[in-house]
Amino acid sequence: MNLDAIPPELLTTIADFLPAQRDTNALARCSSRLHAILDPLLYRQNIKSSRSDALAWAAKTGNIQTVRKALSYGADPNNNHNNASSSSPPKRGDFGALRWAVAQGHLDIVRLLVERGASLGDSMLVVTAARHGFDDILSLLLDHGADVDALGYLGKTPLLFAAQEGNESTFDLLLRRGA
Repeated sequence: MNLDAIPPELLTTIADFLPAQRDTNALARCSSRLHAILDPLLYRQNIKSSRSDALAWAAKTGNIQTVRKALSYGADPNNNHNNASSSSPPKRGDFGALRWAVAQGHLDIVRLLVERGASLGDSMLVVTAARHGFDDILSLLLDHGADVDALGYLGKTPLLFAAQEGNESTFDLLLRRGA
């Protein structure tokens, strides 16, 4: 029997019993029909078992289409994918989707995640934007309520990071915004 002849309901049932997401992904890549049927299942599996690491990967690499898809299937923009198998809080160095997008300078993704409810409580968001001189991202974060004086590594402020990195426009922006 040809895989393309199997009813969609049976395909999703089969995929539910596959041991890993990579197996479902391999099956989905067999044809465009299988991809259309199994792609939503893949996203839901990723959200359930991996705390949306597809969302974090897409934010890191600048793939806004995948960010949109993951969010449309219910990915939480506040999940931290690096801590997926643990119920403990994130550790230093763990990045969620928003921090990845900020660190890589993906303004469109930062905007989308903020619009979808990503928390601005991570002090490293403003620090990272200031350190890298991402003025557009920094303005967006501040416009949505991020703390202009958020403390980063060793208690350094965004203003100090901007000065240390020689980001004059960022330094001026932070001063204008009350730092």
